Amino acid sequence: MKRWRQRRVFQVVIATLVAGVAAVVLFDGSTWGLNFLLFNMLTMVLSELVVVLQSRPRDRGSTALASGVVLFSASFALRDSGVLNSLALCGILLCGYLAFLRGGGVPVARILPARFLSNVSPAARFLFATPGDLLSLERRWLRRAVGGDGTIAAVGRGLLVSIGPLLVFGYLLSSSDLRFAKVAEWAFDWNYRDAMFRAFRFLAGFSVVGCILRARVLGRRVTVRDRRHSGSAAAVELGTVLAIQNLLFLTYLVVQFSYFFGGNALVQGSPASASSLTYAQYARRGFFELVGVAALALPMVGMVIAGSMGSSAQAMRRVRFLGAMTIVLVGFLEVSAMHRMYLYTEAYGLTELRFYTSIFMVWICFQLAWMAETTLTLRRERYPMGAVASALAMIGFLLIVSPDNVIASTNLARADRGKGVDVSYLSLLSADAVPAMAAACGHLGRPDRKAVEKMLRGYRQGPQGWRSWNWSRQRAHRTLHRPLCVPLRPG
Repeated sequence: MKRWRQRRVFQVVIATLVAGVAAVVLFDGSTWGLNFLLFNMLTMVLSELVVVLQSRPRDRGSTALASGVVLFSASFALRDSGVLNSLALCGILLCGYLAFLRGGGVPVARILPARFLSNVSPAARFLFATPGDLLSLERRWLRRAVGGDGTIAAVGRGLLVSIGPLLVFGYLLSSSDLRFAKVAEWAFDWNYRDAMFRAFRFLAGFSVVGCILRARVLGRRVTVRDRRHSGSAAAVELGTVLAIQNLLFLTYLVVQFSYFFGGNALVQGSPASASSLTYAQYARRGFFELVGVAALALPMVGMVIAGSMGSSAQAMRRVRFLGAMTIVLVGFLEVSAMHRMYLYTEAYGLTELRFYTSIFMVWICFQLAWMAETTLTLRRERYPMGAVASALAMIGFLLIVSPDNVIASTNLARADRGKGVDVSYLSLLSADAVPAMAAACGHLGRPDRKAVEKMLRGYRQGPQGWRSWNWSRQRAHRTLHRPLCVPLRPG
């Protein structure tokens, strides 16, 4: 039995060391691209290989989450947008968090929101405790392999004592031969800043694989918090909070009715006086605030429903009715805000902030419907998994449509309708937008066409080595070596 456990630890040691070395090699002075995808694929392969070698039962749920990690990692090899890759990284973290909950025996398909959120801290502790736990295991394994504590201590003391003679003899030998001196200089000419970053990359790769194997192979089961609801009778107080909030939302909708459902005349109109506000000014001021209202109202409804559990059936019906009113009113706010953003985009073009916020609003609308289906019907344990699944689906959708490409195409298409194009903003987009700009600029008038062509000529998107290879950057590089902005219409 001891031999079998020693063999199991040995396999984990090898897998974590390979992952650490791979992290150093793949990320050595390179931006994230193909290397990020390769590292995550290697991580999953190593983990599954160790599980198979030790005849452990394979878990379909873990395999599905691992596949999700690889798919989101592909964003770094396919897309160049920093915002999009940041969202993909969030998707990877969500998959890892779901794996942590599954490792603790939590049925993630039915988990209360409070329990879902309360385990973020234990997950972080499990991750950061992994290097110390694995190093302790490796030290014990090495001690058994080489013959006990006395041997390791003796080797350590010998290494310390050898430093002095090594320096003295190394100096004398280097002084006696120029070629040997160059070899010694190459060996000890370290850039300590680079060495520190390499050590960090090694520790990161070591920890990622170690965290997976620590739970699946070594029996270090994760510990999750289990917060049970103790019952409450605060339905009156919490219902009052929702009622006042609903009154505020309703008042806002009545006051802003003309702005919410106004058309292009309001968007591009001029103020009647110095103190009045055009719709365009209002959209810039109020759109993102309305998104914030929805993002805050959702958890408030959930907390009120949770805090009212244990109250009488009549009180719960009142609270659920008020929660339904909140969801309906926030839904009206979101629909009107999306309509205003559509008009605002038609008038002034599309930006990354407007695009991602609009997509986020669509996701918020889904959350409103999902909360009405689950939380208001007292099936709160279904809500977290649906919210996470929809978030992952949203990120996957963004990876497919390539937001920067959509933004560039939308803004350049405005020229065909006789509207201006902000070329200076297009120059801020990533390489994902270069093919769209190159394809559309031939349709532009002469001034805009010259500006886009000048911007594309100055685009620095050459290859950066195989580690940082990225499909969008490579495609942009090929596009920029073709004839650009050939005019397709006079002017």
